[in-house]
Amino acid sequence: MLKIKDLSYNIEETAILEHLSFSIPEGKVTAIVGPNGVGKTTTVQLLASMLQSKNESVEKLLKEKKVIYLDLEYLVFDELTAEEFIQLIADYNKKTKQEIQALLEYFEPLMVKSFLSTKLKGLSLGQKQKLIILTGFLSRADVLIFDEPFNGLDYKSEKYFKKILADNEYGFTIIITTHNFIDLETYTAKCIVMQNKANLIEIPNKAVDLYKQDLFKYLELEQEY
Repeated sequence: MLKIKDLSYNIEETAILEHLSFSIPEGKVTAIVGPNGVGKTTTVQLLASMLQSKNESVEKLLKEKKVIYLDLEYLVFDELTAEEFIQLIADYNKKTKQEIQALLEYFEPLMVKSFLSTKLKGLSLGQKQKLIILTGFLSRADVLIFDEPFNGLDYKSEKYFKKILADNEYGFTIIITTHNFIDLETYTAKCIVMQNKANLIEIPNKAVDLYKQDLFKYLELEQEY
């Protein structure tokens, strides 16, 4: 269990996060959800050292684990093709051609092969998301953080990515932020509902029906959603 204690963050005199504590189960998928502006992205960026923090529990996490934050800004080098970018990430992580091919086959339902020859600057939003997801799984990180990974995905791709998360065959500790609550109970072991900058609720997935009921309750959503 990865434990974060008393996490705060200010921009000048403005408090963005105030004394938040929570835990993340290792080798599982955790979703961080909540309204716009409560600090979800700030929280995960602090965990991945995208933003600087002097919090002792965050420093301990980063010392003990390799954490990667993945969003659209991860796709640099616009002139590279998707295939060249994948090879770049694979080389950095010392992955073999066999490992790359195996991952491409695993991600076949996302149709990544169909745009391998396209330059990054020419990819659609959905194609960029697929590439980000795949390169995350190419890494040798302990913790993968995906910020709004369902944005731009078509229905079939979204459904398959949720299956990948549910199966978690590679054993990563995965954290996602999302406003997509459909089937959340099928692929997450825990949900952290951020209510505001100073309050959150941790909901473990111990029983699917109760888990979903609690999620809808704290998210103030109608059950039929």
